[in-house]
Amino acid sequence: MKDGFKCLPQALQRQVAIRLAAGAGFILLFFAVQLGLRDIYLSLPCLLFGSVMIVNGGLLFYNGVKGNFVRIQGVCRQVETAGIRKRIRNICIGTELHTIKMPVRHRIRNLNKGDTVIVYLSEKTPVYEQENGYMVCSSVPMQIFRIRFRIPAV
Repeated sequence: MKDGFKCLPQALQRQVAIRLAAGAGFILLFFAVQLGLRDIYLSLPCLLFGSVMIVNGGLLFYNGVKGNFVRIQGVCRQVETAGIRKRIRNICIGTELHTIKMPVRHRIRNLNKGDTVIVYLSEKTPVYEQENGYMVCSSVPMQIFRIRFRIPAV
């Protein structure tokens, strides 16, 4: 199991660890609330959320070990923002063959045009054809890594 975890890409390792740790934390919170207050109605949400996070992390680990994910690497061509706070809504990634537009559901800071982006998606993620490329529509959180190449000064 440890070897399988080490075989996963770093992004998936991080997501599995975060989800399992959050699940364990909520299970511990369940026991703390149950011991302190002895009220099942206050501690039951902690137990449910903790078990959901542990199952979610386990499924992500299983799919990662089985190789049921797709790695997309490309250059960020466009960043669409919305609102006064300039929250990133969509990104367009230019790969060798196509342009892929993806909605961003979580917070990303300092993503600029020209950054190399790596995205890990499930094989079952729906992809739709758009006028000049493809659109990925997913409510599943994606892990986006940004790589900036800096040219050293001479």
